[in-house]
Amino acid sequence: MTHYNSTQTFTFDNKAVDENITVFANGGSVDLEVQVSQAQWVRPDNLSLPYTTNVSEIISVAGKTIRITPADGAEYNFGQGI
Repeated sequence: MTHYNSTQTFTFDNKAVDENITVFANGGSVDLEVQVSQAQWVRPDNLSLPYTTNVSEIISVAGKTIRITPADGAEYNFGQGI
């Protein structure tokens, strides 16, 4: 199981199945953004972001590029790293 503690970007094709994110807040936070253009990233409206508590949640990823950024000691698992 991979615990990420730095910003990672994940790109999925249109046939990708939903993925799970598990957050280990450790007093910090984890933010998740979706790329909507070459220079623009947005937080999805349907998620309570940034995550500031331990949480496990299913994320719809088909056709998306997702950037996940932990801060202040937080870690996360995402997708194939779980």
